[in-house]
Amino acid sequence: MEHKFSCTNCGQHIVVTSELIGSQASCPSCNVAFTVPPPLAADSNASPPQFPNTQETQQQKALRYFRRFIEVGRSSSVVSDFRDLDFKAEVLPLNEHSFALLKSDFVFWSVTLLAIVPLFLVTLTETQSQLTGFCLFFAAIWGLVFKKFVVEEEGGWRLPLSSLFFTGLIGMNLLLQLHKWFPDSYNELSGSKNTFHSLAGYVFHVGLWEELCKIVPVLIYLACKRRDARPLTIILIGVFSGLGFAAFENLSYADMQIVRSAILTKKDGIEGLKEGVQGAMVNVMLRSMSNVFGHAVYSGIFAYFIALGWLTRKRRLVLALVGLGVAALIHGLYDWFWSVQITLPALVTAFGFMLFYAYLTKLRLLLASTASPSESNALTA
Repeated sequence: MEHKFSCTNCGQHIVVTSELIGSQASCPSCNVAFTVPPPLAADSNASPPQFPNTQETQQQKALRYFRRFIEVGRSSSVVSDFRDLDFKAEVLPLNEHSFALLKSDFVFWSVTLLAIVPLFLVTLTETQSQLTGFCLFFAAIWGLVFKKFVVEEEGGWRLPLSSLFFTGLIGMNLLLQLHKWFPDSYNELSGSKNTFHSLAGYVFHVGLWEELCKIVPVLIYLACKRRDARPLTIILIGVFSGLGFAAFENLSYADMQIVRSAILTKKDGIEGLKEGVQGAMVNVMLRSMSNVFGHAVYSGIFAYFIALGWLTRKRRLVLALVGLGVAALIHGLYDWFWSVQITLPALVTAFGFMLFYAYLTKLRLLLASTASPSESNALTA
């Protein structure tokens, strides 16, 4: 039979079998030892047992938990562990040694700049300045990727960054001035409704002249360095020139998207505004990530053929013309396919990068075969 009673210390209701009456036990709630009491004699006049109200029970439970916490703390090493813990060494492990390690840690600075620079860019007061900063920021990200992981060029940053800003600030303006000398029929060829005329315009006008514009820093580098020019540096300068071209070109496309949003708003009201803003967001993301990458690949291909001719000292002009043709063709096909089927440009970009990477692999093998044993090990490591 069941025997019910309450703990005299905390009031916890306890149920045991009748065989345990008179034996020693402890409260499952407060752990106070007691002797299981006998059942109360039946008394019709006896009043039913009075239990504490809810508020009192909660207070008792809180007091019980606090007592148990104190007991556990006294009986364990928690207090002594807190006393012995070196908070400065464990919580703020920043000292002269750790700062020295962080100073040269490529991963730390790359991740930090990737996360923190945008937060500084939004503090600029003018929207145009913010937009310019973000365009250059994404170009710098791809520049870091190309320099460190793709081209694997170990030189400094002065030449590639100079190439980026030269093309973005000077080269593009020279190209726009040059277009004024071309006949309108040639400048408008890419916009022709005729499919083949449009393709010819994208390859022989857009692709051709933009790639010629982006190769100018490479030619300046070769003119200055002559025999001391390094093949991988030639390619990297071409890549950064493409990044600079794309970054500053994105600014003009951003203005075009604003005008498009205004036209759609005037035409369709709120729905037009929604469509225009969404289109602008997608366009900015596309041009910031993939189009910057594409321009770097196209100009990198052109620069590779120039570097190959410079290294082998054979067929330099022919190799340069081949490089220009390949770069202009891939560039023109990418632009033209947007008017045909929007999935095809992605395939063109993937194919272009595959070619560029194969060119780099071939160049490294060639450099290793012509270098001294120590230089060869460094190139193939």
